[in-house]
Amino acid sequence: MLGKYKFHLIIIAFLVVMITMLGTQMSNEEQRGAAIIPQPNALNYSDESIGFVGISKVVASDNISEESKRQVYKILVDNVVKGHSDGLVLYLEDDKSMGKEQYSLEIKEEGIFIFANTDNGFFYGFQSLKQLLAIHQNALPVLKITDNPRFSWRGLHLDVSRHFFGVDKIKEILDWMAFYKLNHFHWHLVDDQGWRIEIKNYPRLTTVGGVRTETDGSTYGPYFYTQEQIKDVVNYAAERHIEVVPEIELPGHSTAAIAAYPWLSCLKKELKVGNTWGVYEDVYCAGDDAAIEFMENVLTEVFELFPSHYVHIGADECPKGRWEQCPKCQERIKKEKLADEYELQAYFVERIADFLKENGKALIGWDEILQGYLAEDAVVMSWHGIECGEIAARGGNPA
Repeated sequence: MLGKYKFHLIIIAFLVVMITMLGTQMSNEEQRGAAIIPQPNALNYSDESIGFVGISKVVASDNISEESKRQVYKILVDNVVKGHSDGLVLYLEDDKSMGKEQYSLEIKEEGIFIFANTDNGFFYGFQSLKQLLAIHQNALPVLKITDNPRFSWRGLHLDVSRHFFGVDKIKEILDWMAFYKLNHFHWHLVDDQGWRIEIKNYPRLTTVGGVRTETDGSTYGPYFYTQEQIKDVVNYAAERHIEVVPEIELPGHSTAAIAAYPWLSCLKKELKVGNTWGVYEDVYCAGDDAAIEFMENVLTEVFELFPSHYVHIGADECPKGRWEQCPKCQERIKKEKLADEYELQAYFVERIADFLKENGKALIGWDEILQGYLAEDAVVMSWHGIECGEIAARGGNPA
């Protein structure tokens, strides 16, 4: 996936330039509106402000869930502002007309009012209030915000295979995601350069696949997350209304797994965990049922750790050279009446898609999954450009 990282760097550089330009061109009113990220649907400031020393108490209407009450104390009051006897009152008001993630935030002389219909809505109202408090520390502006997200999937993708992040850092990232109302954490856990998730049926995935020798001879690892650590992260994310979506790469980007279990590949030869960027030739043997059974066993443990409806399987940048020379793969092509190795990859992905569906899960894959069979509920993530997303959408698939 080297191409994706180059693209991401270009986009980041572009955004930095645009933000710098906007910061010099926006009026004061526009800058105040931009204080809430993402910018709300409607934000009405007045010229008035209210002296602010803290929140004296929280008053919640009868229909507000215990979850929302707990969140406001734990995430807002305890961590942002302490209670003050002469502070503002925070009112939580139920509004049945609002959607799942919709909220309204009003600041006026009588107090701070958050209106929502769900825990999600109240939570996002809290985040906007936290953003305002970070800027207007001593005097809050009198205002009204009405907001509803434009996109249901607002994600952040983190690759911990190449560069490992510990649990504390992951939680810090989740906190920032929540602050900016992102709701999907796409956790890229395995690749050529490292296998980072404990799989109890296959311990060598982490003891061998979780370690690599760098090009300078130093050792990187073993780095991986235990299943208990993953459960902890998933629960921490859920408290912040973030769904954790694991990415378990197949059939390519599998060098770390093959280093641990050489029988997964066509050549059955020992490999070292990848220590450079790029695409590696050795991949899972698509003609060997043992490789598919291995993936099903791995995914079974993944299902137990991640309640998300989605599992990302990668399915990108898979070289076909080993399959072209592999008797088992060529036999599979003949037996299944496949046209070529590209259809062989589609067959492999279809087998996994069926297994996911049997277990109540849906598949996400990079846009290479458009090259063959595509399950009707499969989600396409396009990294080659918007065109692949448009193709998927026209075919009725989420993109």
